[in-house]
Amino acid sequence: MKAFTILAAALTLTHAAFAAGTVVKASIEGMHCDSCVHSIEAKLKKVPNVVGVSVKITDAEHENGEAVVTMKDGAKVDAEAIKAAVADAGYEVKKLQ
Repeated sequence: MKAFTILAAALTLTHAAFAAGTVVKASIEGMHCDSCVHSIEAKLKKVPNVVGVSVKITDAEHENGEAVVTMKDGAKVDAEAIKAAVADAGYEVKKLQ
């Protein structure tokens, strides 16, 4: 029972250390395919304090997309770093909210 209690406490602390914080949505122009999605996701995952990324194409013409970026709890959103990561992948952020 003691080992179970210690394991449960360790898992709780681990979860707290990586708890999700602010969620930022970025409208992205120029996305055409799954490769675009994967390129943007890979770049955004490298931004400091980002703990989650989800990118998708949002229109039928396959021209625009959206990235949902989750920051580490308590971390400040670095809008310029997010825009730069998307630009480094070859795309442009049209709106960041």
